[in-house]
Parts: sequence; C-alpha cells; structure tokens
Amino acid sequence: MTIISIDKVSEKPVYTQIADNLEKIISRDNLSPGTPLSSVQNIAESAGVSLRTAERGLNELVKRGICFRRPKRGTFVGKAVSVKTQCIAALCHPLGHNSFEKDIVQSLIFRGISAAASDKQTDIVYLQADPENSLNFYRSHHDITLSGVLMLGWNDYHSAAALLKKFPQIRFIFVNYLLPNFSALPENAYAVLNDDFTGGYRIASYLAARGCRTFTCLITDLPDENYRERLRGFKQGLCDNNLSISEKNILTVTLREGVSQEDLAGQVLAQTLPCDGVFCVNDLLAAGAAKILKLKNPNSTVIVTGYDNIYGHLSSEYGFTTMSVDFVRMGETALNYLTGSVSGPRIIRIEPQIIIKENNQN
Repeated sequence: MTIISIDKVSEKPVYTQIADNLEKIISRDNLSPGTPLSSVQNIAESAGVSLRTAERGLNELVKRGICFRRPKRGTFVGKAVSVKTQCIAALCHPLGHNSFEKDIVQSLIFRGISAAASDKQTDIVYLQADPENSLNFYRSHHDITLSGVLMLGWNDYHSAAALLKKFPQIRFIFVNYLLPNFSALPENAYAVLNDDFTGGYRIASYLAARGCRTFTCLITDLPDENYRERLRGFKQGLCDNNLSISEKNILTVTLREGVSQEDLAGQVLAQTLPCDGVFCVNDLLAAGAAKILKLKNPNSTVIVTGYDNIYGHLSSEYGFTTMSVDFVRMGETALNYLTGSVSGPRIIRIEPQIIIKENNQN
C-alpha cells in the first residue's frame, strides 16, 4: 500500500497534500509513463480520508499534467517527474547545538562547515537529543537529501557504534576527535582530524635542532586520544633524532574544577628537575610552564613548546613556540568530504603548522 502522510493542521488542502505525496513517490521511485497508481480506495485508506477527497487528489495530478485517467481502469503516470530536493548536512554533538557557541574549538570548526555548506548550497541542521529519531524524520521526507552526519565533540565509542549500525547507509564523519579503537567502527565511519602525530614529531625535531637534550612533557589526565597521539609523535621524533624522554619526565596534570590549567601546569613543573626543553600537549599548559620558568629564573633558556594555537595571544605573551591547528579548514574539509566534493582515505588528516616565537631563541 502507498504510504501517504497528511498534516491535518496545515493550511494546504488535504487533496493537494495527497497529490504532492503521490508526485514525490513518482519521482522517488522513478515511475515510467504508463505505470498505474494505487486505487482510489487504497489511497483513501492510506491517507485516512474519504473516497471523494482521494479522488480529488488524483484529479489534481491530472490537472498538473503528471497523470492521466482511464474510465474503470485507474490512474496512470503520464510523464516523468523531477522534484527538487533540499540537500542537508546534519551536525551531532553530545552536548547539543549550544556547544558551538560556548566552545572556541567547536565554533572555529563550525565556521569552516558553514562556509563550505554555503558554497555547496547545503543547509545545516542540528540533530536533537535523540539523533535516531531526528535521522528517521529527515530520511522519511522525500524532498530532503541527507548528505550525512558530522560528529563533533564525540567521545563515547559505544553510543557512536550503536548509532552507526542503525543507519549503515548514512556516512558519519567524526571531526577533530579520534575515538579509541576507531578502526573497529562500522564501515560508514570516517574522520577528519588534525595530524597530531606529525605535529608532535615536528616539535621534537624543532627542540632537537635548537640543541635540547633533556626534556619534560606535560599532559592532562583527560582521556583524550588527540593528546596521546601528540605525545606518541613527540617520542618518535626524539627517537629519530637519537634522543629520548624518561617516562618519569612525562608529567600528568590532574585537572581540578576552579583551577586553571596554567596554574596547575606551573605547580607540577615547579617540582621537577631542570631540563632543556618542555613539550606541552596544549597551549594552556605551555603558558603555565613558561610563566613558572620565568618566575624561577628570569634568564631561563629552557625552550617551552605548546600545541593548538587556539588562543593566539598566549604564545606571544609568554614567548613559546606552538603547533597551530587549522580548525576552520578542518570544518571545510569535513563538509566537502560529506557532500562528495573531496575524496580520500577513511581518515583525512590536516597538517598543522609550527609557529616559532623569537622569545624562545637562545
């Protein structure tokens, strides 16, 4: 039976809605001329209307030149129909769409997504608290083409895997954050990320080239795969330069509510042995490290490095080199990947750029 959806509170007449539904079905199913439509009785039963209203809906298709009728035989497709569809890209964040306004990283990514969506004439929609219901809603509308879903700020592997399994025909792209065990996710999972390993590797090579031989690393206690990947890249960079860092010099900064990462980093670093170079997995930690080192010794030559460049003023104010992540480009690439404007491997990595501050120079 043909499924016809009627909005009883709409100002559009019911018979017109019936005609619109049937026109979309003809387009969606690519029905060829001469194909018979469902009977008046079936249409009336599906739409929950009288036979007279269903009859008016079929007559409306005849008036539009889409169908023709034959007495006692029924209604038939008269010509092919092309219905213009609306192309959309869905955004899904576990904390809702307000996170794009409150989180500077998400707002930068969203800026890139918006720019690319405008260029591709794609509308952006936000999935509500229950993404499954939202996706079913958009997929049920024949005049909407869902390009896929951009997953932002997502760190729950099990809920992500369950959602992807329910919609195997939809492409999901994780932006910026790499879920643990990503390779085990269903095949419709993709990712656009910063190349955190390469960034950490380049920081190590930079410090080695500056003559550093002893190192300290600061990392937070967050379960953040991006930070861990930066640390792995840093270690490999040291190794390839015939250097290394002792595990005891990789210091975990335990985050506490009401205390800034800068202050916490300073407290941790103040208790460590001297070193030549400090690598911090983000710029907030680097700012705290640079600050405490200058307080302990205004003439300190220890080179401090950070990562992200989210707050551009920090590296200038405290004089540390940082690895800059292009979050805007990340958002643009993710939207283009979703709409098929770019192709590539399952994971696309955006290369970061090192920003060297002269204050760091010996």
